[in-house]
Amino acid sequence: MVSYLSLLKVADNSGARVVQCIKILKGSFQKVAHMGDVLVVVIKRADPLKRKKVSVGGIYRGLLVRGTIPFSRSVGVWVRFNKNAVVLVNKRNAPLAKRLKGPMLREVCMKYNFLGTITRFVV
Repeated sequence: MVSYLSLLKVADNSGARVVQCIKILKGSFQKVAHMGDVLVVVIKRADPLKRKKVSVGGIYRGLLVRGTIPFSRSVGVWVRFNKNAVVLVNKRNAPLAKRLKGPMLREVCMKYNFLGTITRFVV
């Protein structure tokens, strides 16, 4: 479950490692984010060798691509991940990085077309 002040892993090669959620951009009183929602995040830890695109303390938007809340599909299958992960995006929901790490959910890849093209593994 992703809520205010949750720590999340970053699933791209932008240089950020850990981010913290400071706002959910879904509704005015939305308290929990689900897969495919856009969040406002602040960078807490970054890779010292890859700080070209992001900096520690910077505020960015993140797209939630993996979550610990179970997601149900229409065929009756439930999908759940072990960790929460985001992909850093800009205001037009285009990714800041060139590659994504780890599996991505098929429904999120259909909603955001760029995810299916730059990821390796779609669940």
